[in-house]
Amino acid sequence: MSDRPRLGLDNPAFQGRLRQPTPRLRLAPRGPIRQLFSQPVTILSKPATPAVAAPAIPQMQPMLQPQQQLRPMQPDIRPAPPKPKPQIAVAAAKPEAINIIQPQPFAQPAHPKLQQSRVLHRQAVRHPARTPESTPAKRSKLQYGLVAMAGFVFLIGLFVSLLTLQTNHQAKTQVAALASTTQQSDGAAAPDAPPTETKPTTATMASYKVAPDLPRQIIIPKLYVYSRVRPMGVNTKNELQAPGNIFDAGWYNASAKPGAGAGSGAMVIDGHVHGPTLPGVFANLKKLVAGDTIQVVRGDGKTFTYTVVKLQNVDAANLDIGSALTSAVPGQPALNLITCGGPYDKATGDYTQRTIVYAVQSDLTADKQ
Repeated sequence: MSDRPRLGLDNPAFQGRLRQPTPRLRLAPRGPIRQLFSQPVTILSKPATPAVAAPAIPQMQPMLQPQQQLRPMQPDIRPAPPKPKPQIAVAAAKPEAINIIQPQPFAQPAHPKLQQSRVLHRQAVRHPARTPESTPAKRSKLQYGLVAMAGFVFLIGLFVSLLTLQTNHQAKTQVAALASTTQQSDGAAAPDAPPTETKPTTATMASYKVAPDLPRQIIIPKLYVYSRVRPMGVNTKNELQAPGNIFDAGWYNASAKPGAGAGSGAMVIDGHVHGPTLPGVFANLKKLVAGDTIQVVRGDGKTFTYTVVKLQNVDAANLDIGSALTSAVPGQPALNLITCGGPYDKATGDYTQRTIVYAVQSDLTADKQ
């Protein structure tokens, strides 16, 4: 029995018979491989650029077709083929993620690290008071210092102002004193010197003294004139001098004296019509008319009364001093008053006319006293 040959499927006895496949030779049908990248992939880009959908990758054809029906095989007496290894189903590959490089902000260059100054560190250690905590105290001291300095400057300015005011007052006093010293000893103003405008007081009027036979005061009741009479001469231009004070009258020392008699001519007294800022003693002399009275007090206290005869205006260039020394009524003692009149000439600094009042003595009995 053992020597009999083994029968195989190759034996002619098995011809025409269907060979059934064993389970080990049965191939499992394979489904189609999943499509790669079947879903659209969104590509990220810059925020300002809208997202662009990547084109879909075309589907791949299935690599394996479904298993066909096995055809009947002829008995094969050849040795059996080796066992095939079991097939493992291939899973669909996952779509690979696309790495999108995001733009990075521009990297600023790194600044070198500054090291703290050792000198400042030593100063901070030596002077601990210079810490930020002491800043308010320092500001407070600085503010107090500024306020004190401002007050000091204000006091200096006030002191300088008071000193300037006092200096101006002293200067005015000195100018007034200098103007008074420019007058001559007889009360006449120096040439080209403006007269003063200081009105004499009652005490000054009472204490004024002259020689007994010279005129001391002149009184004009109508014009409320009560003034001193100072002796005057002529200047270098042979012009009649004017008093150094606008409130004084001047007697021409070459004319007649009060109470001298009928043959002595007329007594001439002049005065200012106006000063630099105030009216003078004879400012209203032009208001006198015939019949008004004028009184002259002599140095010995005697009073002589004169009555106005006429008033005359003459040009300054045509003034005849000889006519002013003559009595308006021949043979009678006379008094003639002279002052400036007419318009004022700014070019020459003088009035264009002279006003002369002629008066004669009315109380002849006073000459006999």
